[in-house]
Amino acid sequence: MTELHDLLDRATDQIGAPALIGRALTTARRRRLVRRGTVASVVAGLAVLGVVVVPRALDSTQPVHEPINTPSPTPNPSPSTGQGAVAPPIDESVIQQAWDPSTVTDLPYYVIGQLPTVLAPVGGASSTPGDTHGVLALSRSDTGRLAVLYGDRGWYGLAPVPHVGGIWDSSLSRDGTRMAVVGEGGLFWCPAAAECPEWTRVELPEPVLSEDARITWTPDPNRLIVAGANTGYLVDLDSGTTTELPYLGDYATFDVAHDGTVISGSLEPRAVLEWDGTRQLSSTASGELGGLNDFAIYEDAIAATRIDLTYGNPPAADDGDGLIVLDRDGLATRSFLPVTGEPGEWVDGEEIKPIQWINKVTVLFSVLVGDVRYLVTWDIRTGAMGRVTSYPAAFDVSVRDLFPA
Repeated sequence: MTELHDLLDRATDQIGAPALIGRALTTARRRRLVRRGTVASVVAGLAVLGVVVVPRALDSTQPVHEPINTPSPTPNPSPSTGQGAVAPPIDESVIQQAWDPSTVTDLPYYVIGQLPTVLAPVGGASSTPGDTHGVLALSRSDTGRLAVLYGDRGWYGLAPVPHVGGIWDSSLSRDGTRMAVVGEGGLFWCPAAAECPEWTRVELPEPVLSEDARITWTPDPNRLIVAGANTGYLVDLDSGTTTELPYLGDYATFDVAHDGTVISGSLEPRAVLEWDGTRQLSSTASGELGGLNDFAIYEDAIAATRIDLTYGNPPAADDGDGLIVLDRDGLATRSFLPVTGEPGEWVDGEEIKPIQWINKVTVLFSVLVGDVRYLVTWDIRTGAMGRVTSYPAAFDVSVRDLFPA
């Protein structure tokens, strides 16, 4: 019996590594999406109540209706491991000293423009918006209350969005001129800098309407992407037309570059792909880089969360989970910041993730510690970090594009 047990152990050790990787990354993506909506409930006994979302079941037997004049998507080409480049392994020269995210409060302050020390409404007070070129940040509280920050003029509370029901996501455009929410009632947007005189509803196809739906803005404030577990859609807010981007289903990680190119990650095969709408432009296998999540794109670089996928092999002191910066062309590693802790501890539920670039060499990323989320700068050349601001983990906060600082 002992010999048979040993044989089975050795046999199962060799089974299904790619499938394990795919399942692990998919699970991580699901967990980080769930964590975004429920992390506050986990820490409710500590301080803050969680965001309540109402799940909406999808009935696959119901017909799918799309808005009039919706462009027909072109076929979705499948990436092939036999095509495109393969990313080189991480060079030791670009690996920085490992950092413990739990020590985030020990970092020195790094001041960015008019971002306050605490990026959340204080005491529920409102002030009259100033004469600005746009909103600096959009916040959604644990009760679903929306508020906008107009620089040093303080917060301005917004009236509830009519007919939206439970809100699944809220987001501010990159230039701060528009804001959008998606929820049970669909997608709604409003001019942010005009005190939101009226919310406009945009019809979304049924497959994307579920509690995991998330908003990603393109550089054009008229166009955004709504994506979730099933698929993704590029939405033109003014015309109401939608274009399906099916490669953004299954909780795909992606971002939109300043040239409008969509850069996404695939699980099987593990690769980074570039798209012009529905047309695939390139595919680069991620090779030995591990799993890549939470993209933030600069002109020629990708910042991402790196998930170690060695499974059972203890990572070296300068390897493992962390933040990574890659060349957009070829995925050579420019810089890697490992984080300490157990495997998955800081990457399994969006505990750390890149937010945006604030200049050519500095990435703004977030760190979740307890019931507070911190925004931190990381100089990819020197490894220097600075603490910028924070907000309660129960809040959903989006900040306009701060590049250049």
